[in-house]
Amino acid sequence: MPAAPTAVIAGTNFGARVHGRALQAAGYEVVGLVGRDVEKARQRAEKGGLGQGFADIAEALKLKPTVVAIATPPHTHADIAHQAMDAGAHVVCEKPFTLDLGQADALAAKAGKLGLIGLLGHEFRYTESSALFGRLLDEGAIGQPRLATFVAHGGLVKDPELAMPEWWFDEASGGGWLGASGSHAVDRVRDWYGEVAGVSARLVLLTDRPGATADDTFEVHFRTVNGLTGTLQGTAAAWGPTVNVTRALGPGGAMWIEDLVKMGSVEAVSGDVFVADRNGVRQVPVPDDLKLDLTGIAPEFTRNVGPFAQLYRDLKAMIDGKRPADRRPRASTFADGCANMRLLDAIRASSATDGAWISLV
Repeated sequence: MPAAPTAVIAGTNFGARVHGRALQAAGYEVVGLVGRDVEKARQRAEKGGLGQGFADIAEALKLKPTVVAIATPPHTHADIAHQAMDAGAHVVCEKPFTLDLGQADALAAKAGKLGLIGLLGHEFRYTESSALFGRLLDEGAIGQPRLATFVAHGGLVKDPELAMPEWWFDEASGGGWLGASGSHAVDRVRDWYGEVAGVSARLVLLTDRPGATADDTFEVHFRTVNGLTGTLQGTAAAWGPTVNVTRALGPGGAMWIEDLVKMGSVEAVSGDVFVADRNGVRQVPVPDDLKLDLTGIAPEFTRNVGPFAQLYRDLKAMIDGKRPADRRPRASTFADGCANMRLLDAIRASSATDGAWISLV
């Protein structure tokens, strides 16, 4: 029986809590956990069965891991990913991929040159309702989609007195809701509807948070290469009940997800999928091949860990030369990361020019 692939995780918070559990559920042996505080890294590694604790990624890479999972603040992603690939490791990098398109292109080029696999932490592609929605679009359930709406209002940072990691509101560190949630959102737009031809956007800071330089709200109007018009709006600063609208319209009908999660973010929407057409309204059941394997995952962690575990199973299949079946969901690759960063850069450029239309064609 072949030995299990090994993994090192950079990031002691989300990395240990989510990536660690997902890697273990997918059959990897986690051999190291890296954090700024070595004692904290050692304690969390021991508690979670995540190997040794390190304060330096270079030291952890001496273990020659098969995979490095990067779950650190965005401004550190590029450097850690370069070091990991130089050591011969495949990489799964959290979103937003990098600080800009130039960094993303350099990482994608290196992965291609070295023959390594680079994937992005867009785990919500694997959520059952999201995978089903994409498949129904592919199958023409409503014809060629012509209008798409994503609206998500949540209150994660609505109170400016709530303590948050410093980098979350620091633009130079890759903070802001556009990077945190909008990166997932643009990945979803491209995955479901194809490449984007242009955008008009505004980034907003709703809260009066002292010293904040990054947004907590985004409003994007987009048009795809194949002619679809869409609206993408998200905020993490809304008081009151959450709002989630995920809807597509085409000549053959309408599709939507009835959100049950109530988190108020585009990517976290999950629930029953419905189609309405001349035959009425019907709920579409999730087929067996899109159902997540949640074996060994505690119920309180299934929302993130379940999708990530499937991403890591797909990565293992890629490493073994057995690419997953050509079906949804598909892992988001470094190439997707470059396309996403190009779109995120265009959104920022549009906002900086008072919502001017930015063409990506």
